[in-house]
Amino acid sequence: MPYPQWRAGERITAARLASMIPAVVVKAAAQSVTNSTVLVDDTHLFLPVEANATYVLDGAVFYAGQYNAGDLRADWGIPGGAAMRWAINGAAPGGAAAYASNSTVVGTPLEAGTYGVGGALTSLHPVGHLVTASSGGLMRLRWAQRTAHATPTTLHPLSWLRLQRIA
Repeated sequence: MPYPQWRAGERITAARLASMIPAVVVKAAAQSVTNSTVLVDDTHLFLPVEANATYVLDGAVFYAGQYNAGDLRADWGIPGGAAMRWAINGAAPGGAAAYASNSTVVGTPLEAGTYGVGGALTSLHPVGHLVTASSGGLMRLRWAQRTAHATPTTLHPLSWLRLQRIA
């Protein structure tokens, strides 16, 4: 079923039309983590979610870090009682020429590799499904280095997330 559900004769209002538009956030500035595997809240990549709602997630995260060293690990902060399954869809960690497409639930971080610094950025493309419970709040990307390393892992501007409410 599409969200919101329309019924014959129902008035078209700005609020109903606005509820159909996906929520999008674009990272405005770089953020780095150095020598740490402790997940931190991303300073830009978060979106509000409503109580008792269902969403689909997609996005593109552009990042750089020391090749086959710091890499990246990621998870999500979501409102209490919510449930989420997601996949990272990016470079496999550890310098392998492979693709990481595992899926998991919130609380079990996923990992992606880096292709180095100073050149083209590495990217990952998260997708997921979020169901909130009786409280709304924020859905926020949380991330760190996969392995603590002196060269920072940096998430770059123009990374973006999109949430579409489907129920």
